[in-house]
This record gives sequence, structure tokens and C-alpha cells, in this order.
Amino acid sequence: MNFQELINAVNINATSNDILQQITLLFKYKIDQSLSLFISEEYQSLFVLEHKIWQILSQDWSNHPRYLDFFQTFALFNKQIIFEQETISLDIKTSLLIPENIDLINNIFEQIEQSTDHNNSLITIASLWFDNLSFFVHEYPSIGHIPVIIHINEYIANKFILNEKFQFYLRQLQQPQLLPLIFSAKQLFYVKTCTLSLSACFSINSNEHHYISGQVLKNIGHDYLKIIQIQSFTVDLWNKEILACIAHLIGFMRLFLWCGSGKELKFKDLFPTEKILCAYIQDLIRIIDYKPYYKLYYGTMA
Repeated sequence: MNFQELINAVNINATSNDILQQITLLFKYKIDQSLSLFISEEYQSLFVLEHKIWQILSQDWSNHPRYLDFFQTFALFNKQIIFEQETISLDIKTSLLIPENIDLINNIFEQIEQSTDHNNSLITIASLWFDNLSFFVHEYPSIGHIPVIIHINEYIANKFILNEKFQFYLRQLQQPQLLPLIFSAKQLFYVKTCTLSLSACFSINSNEHHYISGQVLKNIGHDYLKIIQIQSFTVDLWNKEILACIAHLIGFMRLFLWCGSGKELKFKDLFPTEKILCAYIQDLIRIIDYKPYYKLYYGTMA
């Protein structure tokens, strides 16, 4: 089967292992080859697949382990498209990567909110897709003004970040000795994916979201400072999950403090006394001295 025939065989409800394996192997090969040539030759089929994936994610989801390798490989392929600066136009990238309507987004988010399985593979896969959108906005700030991207971040701000569940996850991160079991896909979606998405958008639309920044500092400012204070003394015990959570939280809070108007007021809200500010600076120094943190934070979207 050629690529177009393989794509046509992808069904929203069921796809054979053989079809998925063939497509997965093809993408693994193309990741290391000429993306621009492949896209120019197979653009229409890729367009169909990209938007079919959003439809698949938005449907009533049941865990299909056979999908995981395919989605992880395809997400990496899309990430390569985003960071290919010279040979793939922004219009082509946008047509492939941006979902067609907000209904698809709402359905995905509602499934995540309602899922009682905190390690549902949908959450893991959706996180990859929304992370890629964040990278896309970071690389091309104009993308952040597209209505569907604005909707994604308004939903994330109001339904995930300013939510008791987010505060619950932050309180979990205040434990001095974190067990690997607390890092579910759902927690990582809230703490990593949501903060990454809102950070990317806030950096280019900061004045539009000024009201959100005040709510964020009021709702989670104390928990954030507590996490940084406690975990700055445990850096030698960090695993990759806590490292990623801390890096994303620091980047997220940095943008809320520095972007847009009202910086002085936001600083006073988070650091009401000089003693609190000085303690926070010392905590950050301990964290920044941790080489894996420095590599992760400054190697992505700092």
C-alpha cells in the first residue's frame, strides 16, 4: 500500500495493527530524512491524517495500547515540522497542525476532566499534541492569535489552572519525598502541559490576560512558593517528572510576573515582604545550580 492508501485505511473507530505499524515505521524513517520533500509529495494525505487524528482524540476514547507507539512517533514527526525553519512554510505548518474547530478541543478537554483513570493513554497522547501547539506558538508568535489557540488557552486557564484539581496537584508536589506513583498522566497534563500552553500564549497576549494573572497569583502563589522552598533542598533526589514539573512551574510563574502591565503589583502580591523574596531567590539559586534543571529549562522554552 502507498502512503495515501495507508491514510485512507485509518479509521476513527478501529485500525489494524498492520496499518498502524506501517505508518509508524514510515514516520520513524522520515524523521531522519527530508521532511520538506516528503510533505511536498504527500501534503494532501498528511493533511487528511493530521485532522483525522484530532477527530480520533475527540471521540469517546478507550485505551488502545497499539496506538501509543504510533502517536508518539507522529508527535515527534510534527515536532520536527515545527522546528524546521527553512524549507517548510508557515502556511503549510499551520494548515497541518492547527485543529479545525473548537468542538474537537472541547471534547478532548472534557474527556480529560471526566476521566477517572489518571493514566488514561488519551491524556498522555493529548499532552503530546498540546505540547506541540505550545512549541508552535513559541516559535511563531502570530499563531497565538488564531481563534482556536486563544480558545485553548482560555479553556486551560479557566478550567484547569484556576481549578481545585490544579491546587491539589500542587499540594502533592510539596511533599519532601515524592513517590513516583503520584506522577500520573493527568497530573502531568495539569502541571506541565497546561502551564506550558498558557505560558506560550501569555508571553504574546499578556495584556489581554492580565485578569488571569491576578487570579493565578491569588489561587496558587502560596503553593508555588512552598513547592520551590521544599524541593530546592531535594534536588539530588529528583526524577525526570519532578524536574519537568519544577521547570514548567518556574517558567510559568516567571511569565506571569514579568509579562504585561501591573508588574509591581504582582510582585507585591507574591512577595509581600523582602524576607519572602530573599528566601525565594536563595531557593532558585539552589535549583538553578542543579545541572539537569539548567539543561532542561534553558534547552526548551526559557
